[in-house]
Amino acid sequence: MDEALADGAFGPGGQGDAANARIPRVEEDVFMEDSARFRVLSAGEADRVFEGLSAGGARVVEVDTKGARDGESIVRAFSELIEMDPPLSGRWHPDAFSDSLFGGLHNLEESHVVVVLCGGFWVKERFGAVADTLEILGEVGDTLAEKRFTGGVPTELVLFVVVETDWVESLQ
Repeated sequence: MDEALADGAFGPGGQGDAANARIPRVEEDVFMEDSARFRVLSAGEADRVFEGLSAGGARVVEVDTKGARDGESIVRAFSELIEMDPPLSGRWHPDAFSDSLFGGLHNLEESHVVVVLCGGFWVKERFGAVADTLEILGEVGDTLAEKRFTGGVPTELVLFVVVETDWVESLQ
């Protein structure tokens, strides 16, 4: 992986102002071509990157479904870390998950939020609840960034997928 450093992690192209957090330059994500906010990091780089972002004032939310790929497990993992607004029943309903995730993230005190998805399956699976969740996260991130949808108080959302080092090296 390119170890050149880029200033900031927020917004397209890694430009942002989260106390000028410094992160390793990461390639644009191959599975979400339409969103510059998705990044893939190796497990070896993750701690350093997230410590820097947290020190810069960002809320870092590390979502680990323990390998489970079903919608209910994904909802449960997010709900344990983010107070969903409105609360969810625990069942997988993509529209309800999207609305509740938006509300929960928007209600956080921090204006910069980093969501970390743990596991290579987030990159490899292109269907089902995993793919739906990635699409929802992209849409929620776009909506949170818009003043007109957030009462003039946008939240910048950056999404990372943390995978084993050997998987990242296979991309190079």
